[in-house]
Amino acid sequence: MNKKWKPKIEEDKINWFDSINDKLSLVHNIEKDNLKEFLNPTEKSIYPTKLLLNIKPFVMRMVKAFKEGEHIVVVGDVDY
Repeated sequence: MNKKWKPKIEEDKINWFDSINDKLSLVHNIEKDNLKEFLNPTEKSIYPTKLLLNIKPFVMRMVKAFKEGEHIVVVGDVDY
C-alpha cells in the first residue's frame, strides 16, 4: 500500500503567523463571521446524539465505568 498523505490545505496557503482562529477557519472551511458560532455551539446547532451510531451501548458503558470509579478515555476521529 503506497498511499501518500495529502494535507487538506496546501502548506503555502497557511500563514503560520496568523491567529489560531484564522487557521481554524481555513482548515474547517468556516467563514470568519461564523467562527464564533463554531467555537461556541448552541444545543440547537449540535448534531442530535440520538442519531449517533451505537450511542446507547456507549452511554451504558460510560454509566457503568462512572459507577465503578473506572478511568475513562474518550477518543474521537473526525472524517470529513
